[in-house]
Amino acid sequence: MKATKMSRQITQAEIARLAGVSQATVSLVLNSRSRDARVSPETEARVRTVIEKWGYVPNAAARSLVGGRNAIVGVFTFEPAFPTDQGDFYWPFLAGIEQEAELSGRDLLMFTSAGPARRIFTGAQTRLSLADGSLLLGRDPDLDGIRGLIDLGHPFVYIGHREVGSLPLSYVAADYAQATEAHVQLLTELGHHRIAYVRTGQGANLPSRDRIEGFRRAVTAAELGL
Repeated sequence: MKATKMSRQITQAEIARLAGVSQATVSLVLNSRSRDARVSPETEARVRTVIEKWGYVPNAAARSLVGGRNAIVGVFTFEPAFPTDQGDFYWPFLAGIEQEAELSGRDLLMFTSAGPARRIFTGAQTRLSLADGSLLLGRDPDLDGIRGLIDLGHPFVYIGHREVGSLPLSYVAADYAQATEAHVQLLTELGHHRIAYVRTGQGANLPSRDRIEGFRRAVTAAELGL
């Protein structure tokens, strides 16, 4: 059925009037809870017909306020996601995120923050609550913001090895330690007796520490010394 154009967005109250049901029933249908509330298939079909005819689109912000699911995955980066003066660090991650979002039928919403320092919260507020859950990326995270997300109960996963004290932080990361160890083992099998680990910066972030740990284990096992 072709959607009817309107000069303004139709409301749930108007959908209820046109379908001959209560506004609560419209809300149940929109939030996929009609079966739980024993809304008849005929009533649900009538509501959905009106929704389709008038092109109604639920307001994501309003739905999040009542605990509804928006089918939105948030992406927050602590560095520019589209750099012009450095290597393209995020592209493989963003491409994979987009692909999985499409497969799961979800939209992506990218969040940034004003100013040079990227912060998850502005005062006590965070726009990440518009999403059902979020993915965080970046070498230098806003640790206070991460603590705030945990306190808020907002589901998130950090891409990259990150730990914030003893807080329950979910992350997914490459096994840098094992990969580095495997490289050193391969070099020793090829006959190398002097192997050095070269890094940029101080190596204080967790992925760098993982690589160094793998290197130390491998050279110790091979009795190469440090």
